[in-house]
Amino acid sequence: ISSFVIDTTFPTVSSVAITDAEGIQNNILNAGDNVSVTATFSEVVIVDNSSSNPTITLAVGSDNRTATYASGDNSTDLVFRYTIQSGDNDTNGISIRENALDNNSSTIRDRAGNIATDFTHSAVDNNSSYKVYATTFTVDNFTMSDTELKIGDNATVTLVFSEAVILFNSDDDITADNGSLSTMTSDDNITWTGTFTPAINAEDDNNTLSLANNSYTDTAGNIGPAETTANYEIDTLAPTVSSVLITGQDGRQNYFLNAGDNVSVTATFREAVIVDNSSSNPTITLAVGSDNRTATYTSGDNSTALVFRYTIQSGDTDTNGISIRENTLDNNSSTIMDRAGNIATDITHSAVDNNSSYKVDTTAPSVDNFTMSDTELKIGDNATVTLVFSEAVISFSSAADITSPNGLLSTMTSNDNRTWTGTFTPTDDREDD
Repeated sequence: ISSFVIDTTFPTVSSVAITDAEGIQNNILNAGDNVSVTATFSEVVIVDNSSSNPTITLAVGSDNRTATYASGDNSTDLVFRYTIQSGDNDTNGISIRENALDNNSSTIRDRAGNIATDFTHSAVDNNSSYKVYATTFTVDNFTMSDTELKIGDNATVTLVFSEAVILFNSDDDITADNGSLSTMTSDDNITWTGTFTPAINAEDDNNTLSLANNSYTDTAGNIGPAETTANYEIDTLAPTVSSVLITGQDGRQNYFLNAGDNVSVTATFREAVIVDNSSSNPTITLAVGSDNRTATYTSGDNSTALVFRYTIQSGDTDTNGISIRENTLDNNSSTIMDRAGNIATDITHSAVDNNSSYKVDTTAPSVDNFTMSDTELKIGDNATVTLVFSEAVISFSSAADITSPNGLLSTMTSNDNRTWTGTFTPTDDREDD
């Protein structure tokens, strides 16, 4: 009889252990990661999984999760795999209860054909190298210390996560509208702080800081969520002067102003401004003839148009019309600021040329000549009366303004309102020296 081999020993399980993981970070598994478990048999086994696959039940926290046979046919080591699901959590590490291996209608046998029927094995305690955290973490706080920013302001930005994060870099992960955010730092990788500085010469009521998702993770590798701050407003554009114009008057006649009349000048700003004149009033210097005259702020607070007024004085004269030299607006120790609090420091403006609608004449007209062509009048005589003023006059009426004893003066007329003539006719039957 030739030699032969006898094998009547059924394969049994020598050990079960968690042996590997894909995607694990810092000993923590998250959703989508794979954990591998190896069941080692007493001898090489063959797996007939034509009907179904063997399984091993894992204890993930308080939940049972099924690892399914993946490889190892015709070897002593059968490998099972479980993919971590969202919501799985095990802070102590995955464990395996005793006797959790199940052939699950498959057949596991040795090379001699002996079918394994005893799958008992020892328990595997919590393995801290395979903790599980597949719970989405949150942004608990994303705030700015100031949301109304003007020239010279900045804001402390605070970003608080529900847990420690890794791979977070504010330079890459946060976009800042109309400004810059310094690199944020943290002592615990949970609470991060930085400083936001608004852009210069910017004016925008709608801005946010935006944290991008998929750009950072927690220590388990869970992807971080997106978040934005509340809206913040930026006004770092100081008010400037758009124009200066002579815009009004009180008392003017025929485009002439005289003593006691008021002339108004309007300085228009590019935005509404507030005037703090508790110390003094802003002024604008007018050129009245060859003299400088000061127009003082009177109204326009909290608007774009500030109105200044000057009262014409006796002796003022300007035959061409009042003008304004460039850059004569002076805050005069007052404060002009926009509603955000930005102070107007540049109050330059263009010149205003002579405005012929605002001439100035405060000198009263005089009579240069008032004569009669005949001063010894007899029966049948009359005399030409000539009246010459120093300048043209209006509202003159010889009938109302001249009395003529012992005679009658015809209505005087003029071609230039300066030289007036009429005829004096003596009264009959009169004798008067």
